[in-house]
Amino acid sequence: MHSNDELMDLVDQQDAVIQVQWRSKIHEHPELNARAVLIFVMNAEGKLCYFRRAAHKEYLPNHWALVGGGVQSGESYEQAAIREIAEEVNVVVASLAMRCLGHVTPTEYPGKFFKMVYEIKVDVHEVPYNQNDFSALQWMTAQELELLAETGDLLAHDLLYLVRRFYS
Repeated sequence: MHSNDELMDLVDQQDAVIQVQWRSKIHEHPELNARAVLIFVMNAEGKLCYFRRAAHKEYLPNHWALVGGGVQSGESYEQAAIREIAEEVNVVVASLAMRCLGHVTPTEYPGKFFKMVYEIKVDVHEVPYNQNDFSALQWMTAQELELLAETGDLLAHDLLYLVRRFYS
């Protein structure tokens, strides 16, 4: 077990909880999936905020990504989204301030996680992100993100898919 390990629910193909496992050990169960949340942060101009993950991060270092993370055991998707927003961008939101955009299954986008995707709107240009998680932020339209991807800059694996699905 790692010092920052957490208990997560492992789920079947219908997203029903089957067992609880430490995050560091979920790869030992290839037949089961886990749960995650991703949150788009949008400003009043309709631009989305992307965050560059810190260089020391084990998963996707220096990649542009969204706020998000694993759903801990016993948490709902909504509770996990509220917690991740508070932890990663120091913004406190109530569930009413979030809009659920949709659910992405491992069948729709291959991977280990069922993902619930949310959106929050902010009226600031500087989001006070957690510098342990991220090293920079950038506001972009969906088209600007597409151009960034063409330059070869590092993007989280599912980022373009999510932007196209929810904002195209």
